[in-house]
Amino acid sequence: MIGGLFFYLSGIFENKIVSFLTGSFLFVLLFFIYIKTNKYIRQCFYDLLNKVTWPTWKELQNSSVVVAVTSLIIAGIIYLMDSVFSRSLDIFYNIFN
Repeated sequence: MIGGLFFYLSGIFENKIVSFLTGSFLFVLLFFIYIKTNKYIRQCFYDLLNKVTWPTWKELQNSSVVVAVTSLIIAGIIYLMDSVFSRSLDIFYNIFN
């Protein structure tokens, strides 16, 4: 995006000094964005490796079972609600048919 802006601005300014200053400014801006982003990514990686408490394999299995069972229960409840609503509408439509 910024590279495209550089080429756009280079075409607008016919003065070589203005084009050079614009390109230099964009280069410095990109460099500082890269430095800040690179530092942030390294810090996030360090935090993930050293500051996060990861669950054990047994805790992970137990949590997965809880999620699976809860998902099945909620799916069953939604199925029952859908069936009751569908049958209610069928009865209602048959009254006026």
